[in-house]
Amino acid sequence: MSSIVDQSSHPNSAKVCTIQTINQTVIPTWIHHLTNVHESIRRSTPDNNTTTTTTTTTTTTTGSSSSNEKKENDNEDEENTKHNTGCCGGSSSKNKEKTENKTSNNSSSSGGNDSKNSALQHQLDKLRRNLNFVKDAFEKLKEFEDHVGISIDEVQGSVDVIVQEVGKTPESSFVQAESLQPKLRKVNDIVKKLKLQVWPAHKISPGSAAADPHRDTRSDPSTSGSGYNARHMFDGLPNLHMNEQFRRSSAFKDIQEIYESLDITSRHCLSCFTAFPENEVVKKRVMIYWWVGEGLIVPPRAGQRTAEDIAEDVFKELTVKGFIEPVEKMCGLVADRFEMHPFIRSAVIMLAQEAGFFDFDSKGTPTANFSSCRRACLVKSEGGGSSQQVPINSPDWDQGKLETLFNVSEPYLGFKMEWFSKMKNVNVLYLGRWQSRAKHHMEDGVKHHIEVEDTEFLKGLKNMKQLKFLCLQGISRITELHDSICRLTNLRILDLGACHNLEVLPDGIGLLKNLTHLDMSECYLLDHMSKGLASLLELQVLKGFVIGDSTKSPCTVADLVNLKRLRKLSISAGSEFPSPVELTSFYQFSALRKLTIAWGGDSLKAKSDNSAKPEGGAVEQATEATKKPRLSKILSKVPTFKRDKTATPVIPGLPISLEKLDLQCVPWVKTPDWLRLGKLKSLTKLYIRGGKLRGLGQAEDDNGRWKVKILRMKFLQELNMDWERLQALFPDLIYLEKVDCPNLKKIPCNDSGVWLKGTMEPKQVKAVARN
Repeated sequence: MSSIVDQSSHPNSAKVCTIQTINQTVIPTWIHHLTNVHESIRRSTPDNNTTTTTTTTTTTTTGSSSSNEKKENDNEDEENTKHNTGCCGGSSSKNKEKTENKTSNNSSSSGGNDSKNSALQHQLDKLRRNLNFVKDAFEKLKEFEDHVGISIDEVQGSVDVIVQEVGKTPESSFVQAESLQPKLRKVNDIVKKLKLQVWPAHKISPGSAAADPHRDTRSDPSTSGSGYNARHMFDGLPNLHMNEQFRRSSAFKDIQEIYESLDITSRHCLSCFTAFPENEVVKKRVMIYWWVGEGLIVPPRAGQRTAEDIAEDVFKELTVKGFIEPVEKMCGLVADRFEMHPFIRSAVIMLAQEAGFFDFDSKGTPTANFSSCRRACLVKSEGGGSSQQVPINSPDWDQGKLETLFNVSEPYLGFKMEWFSKMKNVNVLYLGRWQSRAKHHMEDGVKHHIEVEDTEFLKGLKNMKQLKFLCLQGISRITELHDSICRLTNLRILDLGACHNLEVLPDGIGLLKNLTHLDMSECYLLDHMSKGLASLLELQVLKGFVIGDSTKSPCTVADLVNLKRLRKLSISAGSEFPSPVELTSFYQFSALRKLTIAWGGDSLKAKSDNSAKPEGGAVEQATEATKKPRLSKILSKVPTFKRDKTATPVIPGLPISLEKLDLQCVPWVKTPDWLRLGKLKSLTKLYIRGGKLRGLGQAEDDNGRWKVKILRMKFLQELNMDWERLQALFPDLIYLEKVDCPNLKKIPCNDSGVWLKGTMEPKQVKAVARN
């Protein structure tokens, strides 16, 4: 059987995805072939009456009025009930007579196939109704064209397979229902996603009021002569989650059906998004940490899959099913943030409240009331009052049942220690800021400011034996952490990022034996690290590690060598970093995949005079004769180099397993030896931001060429290279971004400073960027 779309009118499905082509060729062709499938099934079913034929004719006529199509679509759930009732044998007496007649005239085997074929016919009818729905909506959704291509290709492939499978079956025999049903379900899921994406604009199209009895016409832009916009419509419908008409609408029921297709873990992961205000963009990292804290994702202790890997599957499922939308950066290569459409959010709020996930107020904002659920949110009230007063002044509420406390917008934290310490079973304590740290505007800084009156209440942490995730990110006036934090033996994630007043870590931090993630980035008053960090053997992510004052016996890079699971590390260092000993230690980090090094403000001044320091950076310039003894003397102090004459020597340098390297404020004019050449065979991403670098090495042979595929260079005023030399150094490059690098010449970037290799398929580039 030929392809379902004639190649003369549809030569390349991957490219021909215009609204006009979809409306005039693709969808009508699908409907035509699905009609033929329907007829084939009908003819293979004995004693099939004219009811099915009538349904077929009505639902497949592409020229039928859109109002009839919408009525049929809105009453779809009632029709589903009728169909399902008929299939189960609970029909009217007239239908019972027909069933009895069929049973007497056919064998029991035929009866079973009749039932299966009837279910197939119903699925086909439903699919064609949804396709007609999408077709009608496409006429008014030109912007949808940019996003529809992939789904259209998936539908085309799936329908083609169905048509071919039916074509192989003789008309006189029964269609194999077991084989077709999962394929039809898959196609219906894809079309439903399209339907949900176009539903709002479709419902407010001119003349559709009569066709949609659930529509609130008060906000219909068509009645006022203005253009329509889906988001504006729902902005104009306050408290949609309280609207009973919305609850009864076919759109809500479609969302509910997809929601119920999720397993319980994915439902809970989705419900977490409802904590955030409407139209807010949420960092992926925030959600991952929250899910780990609640035990929704549990990475194996020993294995390659991390929490981030498991969470990626959840993000993909929720995105594919239309619940959340990725917010991409790097020209769409990476999506590290997500948002939820207000319409979808309203529906999910209804479902989350029914499930007892959160308590919501009349405006759809989660509250601090946990009398009927196990989660509470701190939200700044419009009158300026504190949301903390709600639980504090409610002595009948049992803090012992609270599992999650999340600060959505409360700027002042003033818990009473007595109340705070009673949260003995809390898993997630998110008191800090969740908004992106990249927002440095004054307005955002004031808006998202959080501070504590004092830290006395944090002593209550000692009772929270079940706590897995503690976030204090961005909270002002925390100068030190009480030793009570060291009693959190189940703690997995500790986020202290941007605690600008934090001066010291507790000495007992090494007691947190289950800690996998520790973030201390942007804690600018920390001048050294506690030795206890070297005892955190489960640590996988360490951000904000400070190479500090040696007079305070700090934790060093060499002390971290025993952290065999450490895969992501960010370091703040002075101008002399890294020394040969530190480079030797780096080389032994076998699991390290991502490394960020940020040099301090004195680095540029100290290293600006290139005559004082060689290309090697940390190693002083000397003759070969004097250099070797000095380096040997230094390395002899490292345990790896002592005594054992037969051991393979460790070569100073970055770990060869490194995949991403981010360098900030590089203090050298020339590329240091440990950074250049082809030593980093696994490195695919290189980011360089700020500094005095004038070059990135030479490419005399293959050993001098980078294996990097993604290169980002920002604020490098003195970097002087042309496009030809850059290509010689980075022959595998597929993505280049440059910002404020005036001496990078003849680079064929677009207006955004981005070059993308033309022969790469977008999917291939995205795959590299994600890894």
